[in-house]
Amino acid sequence: MNFNWDIIGNDRAIEYLDKSLGKNNIANFYVFSGMSGIGKFSLARNFAKNIFLKDKPELVQKENFLKTNSDFFVLERESDKKDISIDQIRSLIERFKSSSFLGSYRIAIIKDAENLNNNSANALLKVLEEGGEKTVIILTVSDVENLPKTIISRGQVINLFPVQDDLIYKKLIDEFKLSPSLAKNLTKLSSGRPAIALKFLQNENLYQEYQIVVNNFFDFLSTNFSERLKIIDDLVKKSDFIVNFDILEIWQSILRDLIFVFYGQYEQVRNIFALEELKKIIGTEIDPVKIRKKSLKISEGNDYLRSNISLRSTLEYIAVNI
Repeated sequence: MNFNWDIIGNDRAIEYLDKSLGKNNIANFYVFSGMSGIGKFSLARNFAKNIFLKDKPELVQKENFLKTNSDFFVLERESDKKDISIDQIRSLIERFKSSSFLGSYRIAIIKDAENLNNNSANALLKVLEEGGEKTVIILTVSDVENLPKTIISRGQVINLFPVQDDLIYKKLIDEFKLSPSLAKNLTKLSSGRPAIALKFLQNENLYQEYQIVVNNFFDFLSTNFSERLKIIDDLVKKSDFIVNFDILEIWQSILRDLIFVFYGQYEQVRNIFALEELKKIIGTEIDPVKIRKKSLKISEGNDYLRSNISLRSTLEYIAVNI
């Protein structure tokens, strides 16, 4: 049986999973690890789909059967919660106790599993220890080290890596018929993460909003503290920006671009649409030493966010010290 993956890059991971399916050597538990936007969730969904098709080939005739399949479910942190709760894991346990509706596999994807708290992780551990015939749990995580070692040791870890720019560019040109310039811009912005490029395509306003965030940082660098506070206020009030973008990650990418521009390595620039503005900033006597000092302050800001300090307070700290 030929399996359809519809994934850009990461051929080694796909080859491994494809062979596992072909040999009917399917484990109960997997961890798909890789940076945000790399395609972990897409691969997990495709793997789940192919498991069902391997077991029940007649499902090939049914479109979108994952959406209507009660034996397949996705668990992720609820939008108003800090963590994936123990109640969510208990609900998963109850679903696994019931019989399969299709007489096939029961498959769960736990998305962004680094959001498990201690209680929910321990509850999940019990599920993994018990296993179960024709049950598969797939965790997606940005870094496998963010999971307890007791969980990692029970799963098959599949590492995903950044995709080559030329593969993403070709996908955007061939499948989505983008102009070469736009395809190049989105490829650069994706930084090896195809899902980022596709996210911009699915929301026509998102690319424009991203450019606003970049331009706001240019203003942020060149203005005084009171004006920086106004920029911060504007950013925090725009909830769409906070939901859609990692502000500090974008700011860091701009600082990296400035270093590339300083050394004339324009092909390495991620925010290629802003190349002329980046050149202007370099012309204002800013050098790599100053850029690295600014980058360090943003890194400290990331530490503050991980310590549950608010985004506004973190940005204000950077405004004072950058």
